[in-house]
Amino acid sequence: MNSVDTKFRTGSFPGRLCQGDYARDFTMDQPKFSIGPYELFSSIIAGAPLLLTGVLIYQPISGARDFILTIKDASSIPVAVALILSAYILGGLSSFVTWRYFLLLCRVFKMDFSYLGNMVLKNMAKIKPDLDKARIGSLEFEDRLAVLLLKKVGLIENLNHLDARVTSYLRLHAIQTTLVAESYLAQHIMYRGLSFGFLLLALALVANIFRTPSVTFEQIMLPFISLALSLAAFRRAVSFRRWRYREILLSFYHLAFGEQQNPK
Repeated sequence: MNSVDTKFRTGSFPGRLCQGDYARDFTMDQPKFSIGPYELFSSIIAGAPLLLTGVLIYQPISGARDFILTIKDASSIPVAVALILSAYILGGLSSFVTWRYFLLLCRVFKMDFSYLGNMVLKNMAKIKPDLDKARIGSLEFEDRLAVLLLKKVGLIENLNHLDARVTSYLRLHAIQTTLVAESYLAQHIMYRGLSFGFLLLALALVANIFRTPSVTFEQIMLPFISLALSLAAFRRAVSFRRWRYREILLSFYHLAFGEQQNPK
């Protein structure tokens, strides 16, 4: 099992741009397996920019220094615990909104986060009528993967079903791979939450300029910095989502193809 995991983790297949039908994948995703502290910290970190946005709306500032001094003056263990708890709640409650936000940005920037997922779904629909005639040894990798998925988990119509069925299969045959994939999902949720939070923070920082008596260069630059962090976090969210699909699809391929070659 370890050799199989190592083999597909270090290998890669070229991704292709495929816009796909994102409208069918609006279901909110959450870590579906026990991944310990990943869930806790991903929600806390994702909720931090949202918490900062709320504080900024409540109390306008003239610069980062004023904000740091405000936190320092109010610092105490009860306040720290309350802030962490608030960030955790905000990060968790905003997950559905951040998922829709993530899909919207993927459409705007024409970015495919499914690795080979969308391509495999199309190939499955094309191969399904002639599945019995398919000779797996003569097919390209993508078609071979589609045939194996049809035989092992049946016809799949969207990415959410692909994720759920393949993950369930891997829990029975490659539990370590499932844990790695779930950690990628937790980090994806964290980064997409950060992206959404930094975007709201940028808007709040713009509004903050008009709520203070004087305007400084720092106040003008802070919204641009927050917007840049939002875009950077979005790119990381796409990467981790793509790595998750790569992890589960390549692991499934090696396991299913091995079973096909060496039936018991």
